[in-house]
Amino acid sequence: MPGAYLHGWDATNLKWVLCKVTESGQLLIDPTNIFENPPTEDQSKKAPTSEWAFDHAADEDAHHAPTVAGDLDHNDLANISVDDHHAKYTDAESRAAINDIYNADGEAIRYHDFNRYNCHDVEQFVLSGIQDGVARGYLWYVGASKQWNMYGKDAAGTLVQTFIRIYNGSTYDIVIHEGNFQAELDDYLEESPTNGVINKAPTSNWAFDHDADASAHHAKYTDAEALAAPANNSLTLTSGTYRDQTIAGKAIVYLNPGAGNIILEGFDDGTEGQILEFLRISGSNTVQIVNQSAHGDTQEKIYTKSLADETSAAGQRGGFRMIRNGGNWHVDFTIT
Repeated sequence: MPGAYLHGWDATNLKWVLCKVTESGQLLIDPTNIFENPPTEDQSKKAPTSEWAFDHAADEDAHHAPTVAGDLDHNDLANISVDDHHAKYTDAESRAAINDIYNADGEAIRYHDFNRYNCHDVEQFVLSGIQDGVARGYLWYVGASKQWNMYGKDAAGTLVQTFIRIYNGSTYDIVIHEGNFQAELDDYLEESPTNGVINKAPTSNWAFDHDADASAHHAKYTDAEALAAPANNSLTLTSGTYRDQTIAGKAIVYLNPGAGNIILEGFDDGTEGQILEFLRISGSNTVQIVNQSAHGDTQEKIYTKSLADETSAAGQRGGFRMIRNGGNWHVDFTIT
């Protein structure tokens, strides 16, 4: 109002003083009386400056994400203290904090160590190898079937032949290819078996040759064949004197003196412990055993039970047995 002035009370000097105004009549106030930088705890009669509020809003470390939708109202700082803040991360900074093991799409792009960690209740678990930015190799666990599948793809996404290679001390060798196990065969096979070797096996070629080798094994007998074997290894002697008759492999000697007398002085090619069964099949003439023949052609002498020459007379039949021992033949009973 014209002709009047606005006064304010000076509490320090205890008097009224003329208030200052702008040319347009606006009241001039000292900013320090109502603003401060930084804000002070429990100060309810001043406000932080715009400069402080601007810097605070731009500080990424000042706040974490709001608990409710929308931005925090920096005009309302009631009940907010330093302890209410932790570091504020961008997406890139949060990934960098864990060594960038994941990309922006949440895909693992770095080495992972799963030692001593279990993946519980996993329906599908996929590990993929990247080449030129494209996933080419996959190791895929399917929980429903409880199996691992491995496959590879080319740049066009077509399934391709897949290999597993294992380091053998100097290089990597393919061990599984198209469903066949292809280890270093020399590590597991040898052409011929070796005594004492328990971590290798002979080759199929050796087994085939061994099975076809008639001399590799003795004869295999059925019960009937075993009973018939002595009869199949027999010898028939007729009239004459026998000093070095070979009896290798023989079990039965048939004596047929029908055409004349038979004289036994010794044998040859016998085997220690071999048993000969003698059977006289004709009653004609005689069969004589010479005890310890002195003839030079006799290789394996005969010892009679009486230690004297013994004779089975004409008209007799029957048999006797000899056993080879100490290189000579011993008759087990008297034939006279």
